[in-house]
Formats: sequence, structure tokens, C-alpha cells
Amino acid sequence: MAKETKATEAVTEETPVKTTVAKVAKTVETAKAASKATIEVAKEAAADTKAAVKAKTEEIKAKDAAADAEKKAKKEAAQEEKKVAKAEKAEKKEEKKKTTAKKSAAKKTTKEAAADAKKAVKETASGAKKAVKETATEVKKAVKSASKKAKKPEQMVILQYYGTDVNVEDLMERAIAQFSSQNPDKAAKKINLYLKPEDRAAYYVINEVHLGQVNF
Repeated sequence: MAKETKATEAVTEETPVKTTVAKVAKTVETAKAASKATIEVAKEAAADTKAAVKAKTEEIKAKDAAADAEKKAKKEAAQEEKKVAKAEKAEKKEEKKKTTAKKSAAKKTTKEAAADAKKAVKETASGAKKAVKETATEVKKAVKSASKKAKKPEQMVILQYYGTDVNVEDLMERAIAQFSSQNPDKAAKKINLYLKPEDRAAYYVINEVHLGQVNF
């Protein structure tokens, strides 16, 4: 009986130890699995990083290549522009030579033509001068004769109103004198005179702007 009790107690004491060992083993396995998974994730991340770095490197290389190509193209274009400019300059120089030669020939021809024209003009002018002189003499005679026939008579306009004689020319002169005294810096270029006997006055408009009045 005592032996069975001891055996039971031994089994009872052994069971917790086994349980703890099992738990530890399980924990170790779980840790190994987690570690393995972490390693796999790290490997994948490293692979992704490596791929990204490679892609970025390729991108940088492509940009550098494009920049070099653009630089080369610009250089070639600049060289081509220089060649074109040089060719145009040479062409202009050649054209200038041709133009100078043409001008020289034309100048000579023009000079000869000018001499001929000058001679012709001189001869024509001489004949025209004589004709004009004769015509002028005839016109002068005709004008002198017409002046004698069409000499304008002296004029005087007198307004008679209720026994009063008013010289219109005198009114005109007085109106201009009045305007000049009031506007010393202006000249009377045009005057309209309006006689109004009932007011015993004449009203005037000078230069279509200035109004005034002079009494009879």
C-alpha cells in the first residue's frame, strides 16, 4: 500500500514537469517558425529593395544617356547653324560684288543719259524761255488794257434814317477799331455788320465769334 502511494505521488510530480517541457518545446517551435517567417519576409524585402535599386539605377542611366544625346544634338545643331551662317555670308558677299558691278555699269549709263537729258532740257528750256517771255509780254499788255477798261469806281454807302446820314464804311472802321482795342492780340479777318436804324446802332460779328455794337 505504501509503495502504490509513493508511485502515485511520483507520477503526480512528473506530470507538471512534462507539461512545462512540452510548453517550452512548443514555444521554441513557434519561435523557430516565426523566425523563419521573419527571415523569409526579410529576404523578400531585400529582393524588392534590390529590384528597386536596380530600376532606379537603370532610370538614372537612361536620363544620363538622354542628356548626353540632347547635348550632342545641340552641339551638332550649333555647328550646322554656323555652317549655314557662313554660307549665307559668303552668298551675300558674292551678291554684293555683283550688285556693285551692276551699279557701276548703270552709273556709267545713267551719267551718259543724264548728259544727253541735260542737253535736251537746256535746248528745250531756251526755247520755252523765249516763248514764255513773248507770252508774258502779250499777257501784260492784255492785263493793262483790261485794267483800264474795268477800273472799279469809288464806293460809298450812306444810310439815311429820319434825316440822319450814316456812312456805313465809317461804321465798319469804328467796329474794327473797337474790336482791336478790346483784343489787341487778335486780328480782324472777317466782319459782318448788321444795321438797325430803330436802335440807332450797328451790330457786328468779327471772325464769327466776337460780338459788338457801335452807335450811329
